[in-house]
Amino acid sequence: MDRTQCTEDLWNALEPLLTCDIPSELCTKLYDFGWLFYRKYECAQNAFDGYLDLLEKLPADHQLLSSFCRCVSICESLNNQEMKTQLAAKIEVVVQKYLQQDDSPYWVLYWCFEYSLVSAEELLRICNNAESNSAMLCDQYYRLKIDILKKTQLKDKEKQIIATRRALIDLYKKMANGRNAFGGVHCLKLALKELRQIPNTEQERQALHKELSELQAATMTQMHTHRIPLDADKEMVALRKCMDTDDIQKLLYLLVCMTNLSGYEKTKNEVIKNNREHIFSSLFPSVFLDERGKTIARLPTLDHADPEKDKKALEAHMCFHLKEHYTFTATIFISPVVRKIKSLSVDCFDICQEIVSDCFFVPEDRKESFSKGLAAGLDGDYITALSVLLPQLENAIRCLAEDLGGVIYGMEGDGTERVRTMDDIISLKEVTDSIHEDILINIQALFLSRYGANLRNCIAHGTVSDSSFQSALCMYAWAFIFRLCYMWQPYDDNRLTFEATERKRINGFFNDTEDD
Repeated sequence: MDRTQCTEDLWNALEPLLTCDIPSELCTKLYDFGWLFYRKYECAQNAFDGYLDLLEKLPADHQLLSSFCRCVSICESLNNQEMKTQLAAKIEVVVQKYLQQDDSPYWVLYWCFEYSLVSAEELLRICNNAESNSAMLCDQYYRLKIDILKKTQLKDKEKQIIATRRALIDLYKKMANGRNAFGGVHCLKLALKELRQIPNTEQERQALHKELSELQAATMTQMHTHRIPLDADKEMVALRKCMDTDDIQKLLYLLVCMTNLSGYEKTKNEVIKNNREHIFSSLFPSVFLDERGKTIARLPTLDHADPEKDKKALEAHMCFHLKEHYTFTATIFISPVVRKIKSLSVDCFDICQEIVSDCFFVPEDRKESFSKGLAAGLDGDYITALSVLLPQLENAIRCLAEDLGGVIYGMEGDGTERVRTMDDIISLKEVTDSIHEDILINIQALFLSRYGANLRNCIAHGTVSDSSFQSALCMYAWAFIFRLCYMWQPYDDNRLTFEATERKRINGFFNDTEDD
């Protein structure tokens, strides 16, 4: 009830019921109402006595637990030691009721521990009795027992804690065997976490970790895939018309245009829109698994009312969103153009060398590396292309930051200097002021963010397989670097005229599909 409704007139109307022959449960509730809303101390004692009596009468259900909690609340509110002693005498009776119904007495034991109704040693005795009389104890119970043991003064406390952890580990293993692969992975991870708390268990952990790895690999075969069909036939027709030429310069410019960059604001607005339309996304955040089923990241939740409240969380969702954009763009638009260029049997290295030679973004002492990396991509060899280009891209961004006045070295505590990471470099004010945020968010999503493609880190640590190098994400990453090199060249009248003409030609074909 709203406290504003609890007037004296209401209590004056209810109080006479306490003198009538009414059920003890209702009488207890009325006394509790008088205490809870009117702070009548005489009602507190009567309510406590009533609830204490109900602990003997009620079966083990939510009413019994509710009555126990109200007893705890009343004696804590009054700080009454006599009440606490009376309640302590009932604990074992209540626990036994749950055990007789094959139910867990966890919450009763939890409140006893939380409010110190009995000593830790006495509560441990009750726990041990419960343990010997029930097969329904949950993992929460064992974790609570560990907390209780830590409060005791027993000489063999550490030994008993280890034994309890062992019981908890056995429970997790049993739970893992009775669930699907995903539930099994979760339970074995919890078992490993507990096993780490026990000294000299290295071999056991290795064996359990091996079992976990096998189960994680199995989850990859059981994972459900949701596919949304997209009709890109009209776009493909337009693209084929654009590719109806053997002019290599036109095809190269077409490749740059098809490597469509999704801008910062556009991506942010799409993420915010999706977050508002799918309210359960914040309750069930995405989990990222690698090829072996290992959990490598968890997407942070966004504030549903104000998604921009946490910028880092918002950008994590943007990187995740962009990853889907890269896959679609590379599959539908970039791949056909690369195949067309490859079919012309042109000298890719000479073409890329010409692009790189005038690119102010590429350092003078790295032009050959960039030329070979870009050429390998035009030839469809993304293993070579990205293995060469990614470290060179990082160096190029670092050199650009230094040219802009940024500090690219950090000082360690021992006086040595280290080169700042790529994440640090693109966050420098000199870089953010000079490079458009549309490019920076794509660098973040493609190469650095664990919520995006994370290719810089994956390739640097050797976690990308040969087949994964041929993925749409790797193709887009190469095309993105190609676009940067193509864009960041000096412009003259001839080039401006050429690109304006080609842009008009390409837009003409794609505008026809929009009109249809």
